[in-house]
Amino acid sequence: MLIILGFLLTACGPFALKHKMEAVMSSKIVLPDNMLKVYQGNTYPAGDSLDSDLKLIIYVDSLRCSSCFISNIEIFDELFDMQKKHNGVYTPIIMFGSNRIDGLTVPHMLEEMRLAFPVYLDPKNEFLEANPSLAKDQRLHSVLVDGRGKPVMIGNPIDSPKLKGLFEEYLQTISNQ
Repeated sequence: MLIILGFLLTACGPFALKHKMEAVMSSKIVLPDNMLKVYQGNTYPAGDSLDSDLKLIIYVDSLRCSSCFISNIEIFDELFDMQKKHNGVYTPIIMFGSNRIDGLTVPHMLEEMRLAFPVYLDPKNEFLEANPSLAKDQRLHSVLVDGRGKPVMIGNPIDSPKLKGLFEEYLQTISNQ
């Protein structure tokens, strides 16, 4: 009996994830209007910097270790290198939903780092509220969307060589059109 129960519990995991992914792929992803952009030591309203047709959104909320994420944020240089390699056909959007980490404000921490790429902030935590299909499962917090907000691909290409290959293949196809 325990073996059957164990099988059912492990079998439900992939099925549940597939169902969640289908929900994301059939939804429209919306970015909050009041986002902030931290770039080279300064914080600005995001404004029209989010107007590209193709966006890779990587959302970091309080479910993830935000201070760990910030301390390793340089790994995202690779996304911006891919952006240049593919002639700017997409925009990486690294976005934080939490405004404070360990008592410090996220903008302050990012400003001090003076990163060579922009990082976006969702100061009112509206992103997950506006996109309920992404909520509560960090595996769905990285999504490539087209200009209409329609998901094209789910996942962070930095996390998986296989996904990175698919991502670059897709970018190459778009670049050649």
